[in-house]
Amino acid sequence: MKARLDTEVIAMRVAKEFHDGDYVNLGFGIGADAASYIPPDKTVFFHSEQGILGFGRILTEGEEASADFNLTNAGGQFVAPQRRPRQSPMRGMTETARRPAGHR
Repeated sequence: MKARLDTEVIAMRVAKEFHDGDYVNLGFGIGADAASYIPPDKTVFFHSEQGILGFGRILTEGEEASADFNLTNAGGQFVAPQRRPRQSPMRGMTETARRPAGHR
């Protein structure tokens, strides 16, 4: 039987699929972990159902003490602000309308 890949390896592989300039809704779980493996020379805009467009990696336990409580991903984990200034908060109604038809 093949050995199972751990979640970190899967998240790294998912991160390789993103292209510079992509807009991505990661959801939660392994998908959200992929945000932590984006190379510094690549810009990917992550979206969260909490109404944030353009955030960075998941914060580590030591960083959570200084976290902005308004910046969370779909799993409720604290995330870093985007490295480049293109982060955008939005109301829940706007966020829902922003999603393309058929992807709700």
